[in-house]
Amino acid sequence: MRLLVRSIVCLLVALLPSSARAAASRHAADGVASSPCAPGFGADSDSSTCAQCIQGLYSLGGNAAKCLPVSCPAGAMANAGATNETDCQLCAPGQYSAGGQSICHDADCSPGFEMPPGSDNPNDCIACTAGFYSRGGNTTCKAMTCIPGSGSSATKASSPTATCVACLVGQYSPGQTAQCQNMTCAPGTTGVLGAATASNCTTCPNGFVSRGAASACTPCALGNFAAAGDASCQPATCLPGWHANDHAATATDCSGCPVGTFSPGGASTCQNATCEPGSFAPEGATNSSSCDECPAGTYSSGGTAHCKSTLCPQGSGAVAGATDVVANCTVCPAGFYSIGQRSPCLPTTCKPGYASAATGNHLASGMCTLCPQGYFSPGGSAQCAPATCAPGYMLPQGAANGNASCVQCGPGQFSLGTTSACASTTCPAGKASPAGAADATAQCAPCSPGLYSPGGATPCAECTCDAGSSSPAGASSPQGKCTPCATGYFSTGESDTCHAMQCAPGSGSNATRASDPMASCVRCSAGLFSPGGFSACNETKCPPGTAAPAGASSAVANCTSCDAGRFCLGGASSPQTTRCAPGSAAPANATHATANCSVCAQGTFSRGGAAACAPTMCPAGTSSPPGATDATAQCAACPLGQYSPGGTSVCLGPTTCTPGSASAVGAATANGSCVPCTGGFFSAGGNHSCTETTCEPGFGSPPGATSVDGQCEECPVGFFSPGKGSDCQPMACIPGSGANGTAATSLTSSCRLCTAGSFSPGGKVPCMSTTCAPGTSSPEGADVVDGQCSPCWAGTYSPGGALPCTPATCPVGYSAPPGAKTAANDCVRCAAGFYSTGGATNCIPCTCAAGSVCPTSTSSTCEACPSNTTSAGGHSLCLPPFEATSYVQAVVDLDGYAVAYFNQTLLDTFAAAAQAMWASPVHILALTSSSNSSWQAVYPGACQIRVAFETTNATTVPLFRVFSDLTTPNASLVQVLHALGLDQLTAVQVTQVTAMKNGQVIDASVLRPPASPTDSTKITDDKASVTGSNSLVLTAIIAAAVAVLVVAIFAFRLSKFNTQTNAVDEPEDVLVGTTTRPAKETFRSRATDGQSSPRKSPTKAAEPAIPQRPYV
Repeated sequence: MRLLVRSIVCLLVALLPSSARAAASRHAADGVASSPCAPGFGADSDSSTCAQCIQGLYSLGGNAAKCLPVSCPAGAMANAGATNETDCQLCAPGQYSAGGQSICHDADCSPGFEMPPGSDNPNDCIACTAGFYSRGGNTTCKAMTCIPGSGSSATKASSPTATCVACLVGQYSPGQTAQCQNMTCAPGTTGVLGAATASNCTTCPNGFVSRGAASACTPCALGNFAAAGDASCQPATCLPGWHANDHAATATDCSGCPVGTFSPGGASTCQNATCEPGSFAPEGATNSSSCDECPAGTYSSGGTAHCKSTLCPQGSGAVAGATDVVANCTVCPAGFYSIGQRSPCLPTTCKPGYASAATGNHLASGMCTLCPQGYFSPGGSAQCAPATCAPGYMLPQGAANGNASCVQCGPGQFSLGTTSACASTTCPAGKASPAGAADATAQCAPCSPGLYSPGGATPCAECTCDAGSSSPAGASSPQGKCTPCATGYFSTGESDTCHAMQCAPGSGSNATRASDPMASCVRCSAGLFSPGGFSACNETKCPPGTAAPAGASSAVANCTSCDAGRFCLGGASSPQTTRCAPGSAAPANATHATANCSVCAQGTFSRGGAAACAPTMCPAGTSSPPGATDATAQCAACPLGQYSPGGTSVCLGPTTCTPGSASAVGAATANGSCVPCTGGFFSAGGNHSCTETTCEPGFGSPPGATSVDGQCEECPVGFFSPGKGSDCQPMACIPGSGANGTAATSLTSSCRLCTAGSFSPGGKVPCMSTTCAPGTSSPEGADVVDGQCSPCWAGTYSPGGALPCTPATCPVGYSAPPGAKTAANDCVRCAAGFYSTGGATNCIPCTCAAGSVCPTSTSSTCEACPSNTTSAGGHSLCLPPFEATSYVQAVVDLDGYAVAYFNQTLLDTFAAAAQAMWASPVHILALTSSSNSSWQAVYPGACQIRVAFETTNATTVPLFRVFSDLTTPNASLVQVLHALGLDQLTAVQVTQVTAMKNGQVIDASVLRPPASPTDSTKITDDKASVTGSNSLVLTAIIAAAVAVLVVAIFAFRLSKFNTQTNAVDEPEDVLVGTTTRPAKETFRSRATDGQSSPRKSPTKAAEPAIPQRPYV
């Protein structure tokens, strides 16, 4: 600047006349300004222009003003424009100055040190005192942030918490800069570890006491007690044989003395006892002579109060009161055993039917043997004893008890009883002895019919006779006496006897050698009878007009009358056919072919010959005359006033219809055929017909009217009537319209279109309320309850149900997005480049010129983009120029967010997610509406982000392939973005991918592995390899991104917590959009409004902070 000023002065002087140049030269040489300078300004020797004095210089001002050195004391300096020699200010904390005209310099202190005010030397750093810390450099000592219950006594601390330690028991600290100090606890209490106040005390537990103040709790000595909170220990008062427990809480908190010790009670402790040989001191002994005998398996040799284990050999048992380790052991008797050592002799464990007879046994059941036949043992230690069985019975080997185990001797055997075994009998031929015999021959008896025996011990066995024959009693061989069965009897053969046949009544048999009770039975033919059993068939004796059918069981009782159309001569004769003329028939019991024929009565008919008079089958309301020859041909309708139920009935009358009903010609019943008059007609009853009523239009006559005015009634909602001769009928409104009003006169005369929030399927149904979900409403003319509900348009809301979409009441800068549920709570801040005037206004796109933007959502006023950024105009974002030469650019469609509502919070979230997932610097190039028309039309809209990722030569191709695999919607990526708060997102799709390397677009053919044109198998393998590789890379990236984002979210929340609680805010930079900003400027705490903060602007007022959620 000085050179520029000097050059301009020289040029002006050269253009002046010589006299003027001389004058100018003199003024310049004297350093005098052409006009007076203000204080703090002066002119140097090379210029006549006033300039502000720099730091360390001052000027009093005036015509001859010059900037002169100041005389500041050490630790101070003069700012630019000083007006006198002592116009000085102290250096800021963390700075120093040597004084004079020196300026202040930042100190470079070590961590834990600071530069005090007024310092004149860079080495004047002093250590931070206890309770304070410093990061070093030009920072000052700040208060530490120890948590309550801890403190720091360290000097030269370099961290707010690193030297904090928990206070000892009996000390406390409120935290921050405070030190640990002694507490003031009451007697019987002590301070808790990490106490934050002087009174943060706790009661000493049972068995412990404390003097109070800073003292710790100490245990009471043995024999003493103290309750929780006591200040001193007291002697216990235990019963004799008892002692005070450790940490006793009461005077009687005692336990019995252990074996081998005793105590006289009170506060005494347990002492060792001394007992005689073979004895010991039991638990709870009260003196040294309170001794008991040692139990079996132990011994005592005296001088001690304890019993020790004996060492008896196997087969010998220990006894009580032993005085030696072996000497007192005794050999176990029969039925007992011992394993030795300290075991006594115990009963053996033989199974029932076994016994052990050995002495000195060492096994519980190893020496057991089976009891012989005739002897028994219940097991255990019992021995085998003789049985006492009754004659005919014996006791088998290994029996467990006496008489109860005795078993009967089988057929052909006998026994004398007691311990005897069963022996064979000696019966003669044709005889055998039964089971349980007590003698060799006394019980022998002849074999029954069908059985035989050769004698001796052989029991009776079945004979082997042929079928139809049998053997009598006492046979001695299988077929020795087989004889054929007589007529009327049968036998199945073998051992079976001859039995009477079992023919059913009405059947008989004449066979001999019959082998079945009914196989040879035959049914008696007509005219024959048999009472059944073994009887044959004989002739019946029926009277004239009757005959016996086949299978008769009696000579007369089964005779029945001849059917109509038949005649019978009696005796054993059969029925024959009659020959009657048409319209007549012979009755039952006829005895002649024609003599008994007569005319059929009314209601019956006959075609003649053997046909009987059968019932006619006239329809209801008709009847036939006498002598009819057909079931229906002669049926005629009953006249008016008469009725017939049909079939065989004649016409009856008159009918008896009630008023309001009538019956036509051919009535079937007296009043059951009466039907109510249809709507619009009436009848007085009896035999009157239904006649038209005279109702007005809009009124109808219901069925069953009894008078000419028909009890006319006004048609209800959904029904109509044209009047005379009509009832009220359902209307036929079209779907989406409902019946409205009563007394309608035509099918559609009162149909009205359903209003928004109501519906009707049409017909006779009126309009009813819809049940739309919150944020939606049904249109006018809906015909289903909720199937036509659609989201409320932007700027409106609906709580759902039948309520329509209503204008929202959002504050300025906010708008209700599509599908809002409440008037204000669903309002969201408009995205950058959009504004709203509040209320029901939508987010309106700004119309800014290129290079400008509307920075707030409350106004459409455009301002120039911040330095180093620009915009495309309209509602475009201000973005910095993108200068990378190697990158991958992707166009990403986000379904679920319209661009007007994709505010800074969502844009920052997307950028942070992209940075974390693909570990490349992220640059947002554009935010526009989606170019995908199918997505843009789907509620609630879609937006499109053009984003670039800086790459290297090694990462360009892999990243291009990853984004190429996202050209179809990816559910995994949606889940990742959901986890970050983009919970309205329904789909993510990359629609375009471009790769740049060193400023040149890379040909897509080199971005995929090459394939051999002659090897189709290799091409397939290469494609599979690339696809698998890309899928693995994408899967790994998404998995890693989830982990990184979870950690990032945790760290971000933790930093927000520290920002609120720590005295010192340590800022960290996070990547947001295309720039790196301090975290405090990027995110506003969700505890306030949940929205991302706009860039700081000193000239703009803060936007309204209302409790809203982001559009996520």
